[in-house]
Amino acid sequence: MDDDDFFGAEGEEWKPFHRLQRQLAKKARELLHLIMSLEASFEIGEKERTHPVHLMMENISVTSAKLSGAKVLYDVYHALMENAVLVKVNMTELKVQLFAAGEFYKGDKEYLDIIKEEVESFRLLFIQWIKTFDKSKDYPDDWHLFNDPADFPPDDEDGDFDPRDFLPGADGGD
Repeated sequence: MDDDDFFGAEGEEWKPFHRLQRQLAKKARELLHLIMSLEASFEIGEKERTHPVHLMMENISVTSAKLSGAKVLYDVYHALMENAVLVKVNMTELKVQLFAAGEFYKGDKEYLDIIKEEVESFRLLFIQWIKTFDKSKDYPDDWHLFNDPADFPPDDEDGDFDPRDFLPGADGGD
């Protein structure tokens, strides 16, 4: 069954989001395979769990998980934005670890160059994906991070909040 069958006429507005999300997830899987190939070209001891290649695998794993989670969050803007930020942070960190791996790597630099190109391809696809997020499909976030504060319910704003209430000894004791 393809997207047209699954989403039908009423789901037309979601097709770009889901199509791009699937493309990003596929690109993340490809990056994982490339990073695994890079790892195989290194001689990494079991004690070296903080080796840049291992950290890159962690980054792409978190990225994949956040992209998978986004599939079901397409109608909650602030949740999508939270996942998008985590994808961006992990892919940026992956690029840093890629540079560090290049400092350790003594073999053919082709893996590194291919991964760099794929990360850039991922970034460009990511930009297209976040453009499909629908800010009107949301509800107030109790952390007030990605919502317009003017949209918050009036009872969400606590005018009696005093941060000193949370300090030790604020109640007169201790």
